[in-house]
Amino acid sequence: MPITINNVTANNQITIINDSDVNESDVNNGPAKFSGNTEADVIIDRVAHKNLTAHDVIPSNIHALQFNPNTNTGEIEYTDSTSNLQLASADDIPSWANTMITRWKTEEDIQNPPAE
Repeated sequence: MPITINNVTANNQITIINDSDVNESDVNNGPAKFSGNTEADVIIDRVAHKNLTAHDVIPSNIHALQFNPNTNTGEIEYTDSTSNLQLASADDIPSWANTMITRWKTEEDIQNPPAE
């Protein structure tokens, strides 16, 4: 069953990968091991927008969030010894993920402007 978060409808998949690869536009940004800002890749229903600013909202110990709207379940994976957190419903999706979905939508609208 599709879910809608901040005017974005996801039918099959929401994936947020924190600490993404080096940003080709700014090689200092991307992975946390660099001195620039940590960025994230956000994929919704196979549409990926990479290197979105994330350092200001995603906790530094988060590796990824995965959510399947069809089963209404998901998981948050950590970079430290914290056990993965199971998401039992869309209500469990944290606010930082909502912010990243909004950033994905902004990038989607820039690259593929809505029809007027």
